[in-house]
Amino acid sequence: MFQTIKASVFIDRLPMAVFSFLKEIKPRLRLSPVYKILRFQEITNRDINKGTKFHIVLMSEMGRSEYISDVLKFVEDKRIITMDTMGRLKVRLRFEPHDRGTIFTHEEEFNLPEYLLENSHRSDEPLWLRILKDIFSLDRKKLMDREMEKSLDELKRKLSAYLEEWLLRIKMEIESIPLY
Repeated sequence: MFQTIKASVFIDRLPMAVFSFLKEIKPRLRLSPVYKILRFQEITNRDINKGTKFHIVLMSEMGRSEYISDVLKFVEDKRIITMDTMGRLKVRLRFEPHDRGTIFTHEEEFNLPEYLLENSHRSDEPLWLRILKDIFSLDRKKLMDREMEKSLDELKRKLSAYLEEWLLRIKMEIESIPLY
């Protein structure tokens, strides 16, 4: 079952400046409120474009996450789409001109296996943490919860809050870069 979270933020810089900063995955991940980068390696050794692959290892309160990310679409100053090579997480970044700045939209679509929502009340970990562990292959234990809708809402609220915090960090970082 695929789920989507999405957030947008106005950044007081032109799309090419916002794109220039955010096309680099490592600085963007560095601003995440959830993850610390343990390892980041470009596998394809070329300028970022469609087909570029990255090996990423992150650490968070839930443990170590490791995956390979593939750039599926790259349209200069407009759009970037990436997906982990196992098809569990797709990220869409969109850059739209607005007044004298940019509306930056970050959308994540993630695979949510049904078994993760089963009997979540049997675990001490919050559902969002268990789902993220599954997304990044950290923990494959079966979770059983009959309150699927409530659990989904909890997950999406938590992930959306993290995404909104992340976008605010990105906005502050980009807007702190002096204009030329």
